[in-house]
This record gives sequence, structure tokens and C-alpha cells, in this order.
Amino acid sequence: MESGQPASISETTCTAGESAPPGAQPPRRSRGDLVMDVAAALVWAALAFINFGRFLYYDRSLLDINLFLFNTLVTWSFLRRRPAVRKGAPWESILALGGTFAPFVVFHPANRGLPVAGTAVQSVAGIGVIAALGSLRRSFGLAPADRGLVTQGLYRFVRHPLYATELVFYLGYCIGNLSWANLAGLALLAMIQVTRLLREERVISGYEGYSRQVRWRLIPWIF
Repeated sequence: MESGQPASISETTCTAGESAPPGAQPPRRSRGDLVMDVAAALVWAALAFINFGRFLYYDRSLLDINLFLFNTLVTWSFLRRRPAVRKGAPWESILALGGTFAPFVVFHPANRGLPVAGTAVQSVAGIGVIAALGSLRRSFGLAPADRGLVTQGLYRFVRHPLYATELVFYLGYCIGNLSWANLAGLALLAMIQVTRLLREERVISGYEGYSRQVRWRLIPWIF
């Protein structure tokens, strides 16, 4: 795609069940999970390589650097993330995969729009995406899993900064590639992400106390 885009990433989640008892040994990553994490890391490493190649041989844009840094950080996060205490239901994993890869399907280049403004919005939002992803640290994940509640970094200001900055990123894409299809895709992606975050809020251990400290989910004073 002309403006480029990252795959959508899930914030840390926790599924049904009670927290592990005090003093319990932290889980260790199984061999199967390790293989899956390494395979996923290779996919995102390939995306990072493509973004770096675009920067070197095409327009040398800030957006390509943002995407390179984002995909590199995702690669590293897969390799170092904390093992899950619990994993989500199958339908939650399917929803997470849909939210992750939907942008590659629903967004397409268009001949109308404001490409300079759209790229500017994407570049700024890309910095926010990287900051939010960095705030997750070892609680990074795609599919729902309990890897610990995150309250530091951008999570001090809104409860779902990664989803918020991603949606702004895709809004920028729509500004640069204006079409009804892209706007419909943005609406669909927003519905998927809101469904994911509402589900996560119901099941993350310790989330009730966190929600009293940080009131807004995506947009301060609005939602």
C-alpha cells in the first residue's frame, strides 16, 4: 500500500478465571509456544526488512522508518514476552487475528484524498503506536492471554493507547486515500477493536481498580 500500515496488535489481556495464588511459580513458555513466537517474530522481521528496503530505495519517508521501528519492536516483543498464565477462548483468538490482519484486506490505495496530510497524520500516530507498544513491555500479545496488567507509560493516560493510536494511524491512511470503501474499512476495524477492548476489560485481573484510576478508554473526555 502506498502509505504503508502496521498489522494491528493486541494489548495485554486476561481471560476468564481467577488470578494465580500468591507465591505461585510464574509459568514457563512451552516448547509449542516458543515455536509459535519465533515463527511470528520471523514474519514481523520480514515486514521490518521490507519497510527498511522501502526507506532505502524509494521515498525515504518518516513513515517507513516508523513502520520499520514498529515491526522491529514487535519482532523483539514476540521473543521476550512473558508466558501467559491463562489463554482466551478460541473465538477471542479469531477476533484478535481478524483485528490484526484486517488492515491488509480492507484498506486500498485511492486516487482521491490529501496524501501529504494523511502521511503526516500517520507519521505522528506511528510514533504513538511505537510508544504504546513499548509501554506494554513483556505483556505484549496478539490473542487474548493473561500476561499481566499494564499501567505504565501511555497507559497512565488512556486505558487502550495502542488501539487509539492505531485507529488514528488508519484514519491518516483514509485521509490520504479517500474512498467509501476505506472509510467503511475504518469503521469495521474500529468496531473490532472496541469489541476486543471491552472484552479485555471484563477479564483482565485487577482491571477494575485500574479503570477507576484511568477513566478514559481511547479518547479523553469522550470515550
